[in-house]
Amino acid sequence: MFHNPRFTIVTGVLLMSALITARSPAATFEEELAFLQKHTEVQVLQDGQRKVVVSPKLQGRVLLSSYGGSGTPALGWINHAAFETPESQTLPFNNYGGAERFWLGPEAGQFALYFKSGARQEPANWFVPKAFDTGAFEVRKSAGSAAVMHRDNLELDNAAGTHFKLTVDDRSIILMTRDQVEDVTGPVAGVDWVGFQSSNRIQNNGLTAWTPASGTVGIWTLGMFVATPHTWVVVPIRASGSGPTVKDDYFGKVPAERLRQVKEKSVLMFRADGKLRSKIGISPTRSLDIVGSIDFENNIVTVVRYDPPATGEKRYVNNMWEVPQADPFGGDAIQSYNDGTLGFYELETSSPAAFLGTGETLVHTSRTIHLHGPPEKLDPIIQRTFRATLAELKATADER
Repeated sequence: MFHNPRFTIVTGVLLMSALITARSPAATFEEELAFLQKHTEVQVLQDGQRKVVVSPKLQGRVLLSSYGGSGTPALGWINHAAFETPESQTLPFNNYGGAERFWLGPEAGQFALYFKSGARQEPANWFVPKAFDTGAFEVRKSAGSAAVMHRDNLELDNAAGTHFKLTVDDRSIILMTRDQVEDVTGPVAGVDWVGFQSSNRIQNNGLTAWTPASGTVGIWTLGMFVATPHTWVVVPIRASGSGPTVKDDYFGKVPAERLRQVKEKSVLMFRADGKLRSKIGISPTRSLDIVGSIDFENNIVTVVRYDPPATGEKRYVNNMWEVPQADPFGGDAIQSYNDGTLGFYELETSSPAAFLGTGETLVHTSRTIHLHGPPEKLDPIIQRTFRATLAELKATADER
């Protein structure tokens, strides 16, 4: 039976809500941190009241962050069932949740990493490669506001039969300073804020180069956050870029009421309510290197910004579930996924395709920032980052 390829099947038995219980949107940072400390090992990066929770044991993922103060929300979605039920360890994806995890693409196509060679690319055959779905990252350095982790000897195969040997030479998570946050958002006076930067470097440790003929990988960082009826993903796009403004048919075409364009603006809005499995992607020719979301009810703004490649490389691995793909290196730089059952959505960024010779490396850096405050203080930040006013975004979200 199929439920959702990101969490499902245990020897043919569907894990329904009786087993999978996501946290309440009202869960506080203190509550979620206590839960995590009960079930796994975590490190808390801290600067004053601002905190970021990292788990080297769980593939080096960022689990939560907090802008501080008693009773503030946990910023990041945690799947309690993955910690509480032994059955979760046999799933095709160990879905612990978290505000950012390290994956590699492509998901599908002729060079798929998430489907075996010759398998139909459908949910029943989907899995996450064990190379980065399990196993701890080694901590190389951990200070008050930073953690540097490492993972040796990742080996995996794509659907074309290419074998990859690589090292995550380092995955560094840094609690951002005010200056670093303001480099992305501009002044943050009058609002609560917290941000973390992840820098991820992979190295080709194999004996052969990764080429368009063999297929290659791309670094893929994915953040999971609590969906609400009042949350929308916001993506400013390049009006003059080539190709479609958005890819909206990953899992069936996104209904028009769930994907909107702000009137007279090159800004897209995608509903993040956790009610319909759907996904969008933005190509590197359309991307402005930024994606985010707004919870209009709780006045929480999330901004994710990645560093574009210095080389200007526009070839990205393609995650579309189809074989053959017409262009396996025509993938997206930004993606957002809205789950249909568990109450989360994702903000995702990718590196270009890693056409690396033996010993060569590729780095992908992304920053995740959360802001909370009164609408009048958030509005100028929203205008600078999303290129539309809060009123314009709210009006678009409220359209009937």
